[in-house]
Amino acid sequence: MRCDHPHIVLSALTASNRPDAFIARWYNSSKEPQSAALSIPLARRVRAVNLLGSPTRVAVRQQASDRWRIQLRPFEILTLQIRTR
Repeated sequence: MRCDHPHIVLSALTASNRPDAFIARWYNSSKEPQSAALSIPLARRVRAVNLLGSPTRVAVRQQASDRWRIQLRPFEILTLQIRTR
């Protein structure tokens, strides 16, 4: 996984309750809103979830087969469920 923005930081990577997925937590380390592209080569589906793993209304837009666009408010934390199948 890679991010194209230096202020968007990966803070956690863990297994999901789904066998075909994992959880990645990103945060915006700046006091300004930021937009970034994430490169996730194995991802088939990426969606924002809360701390319990339930989907949220935060938009994660797919740009290419392995590229996803996120937008974060100042100091916002975003949890993503990344499915590989």
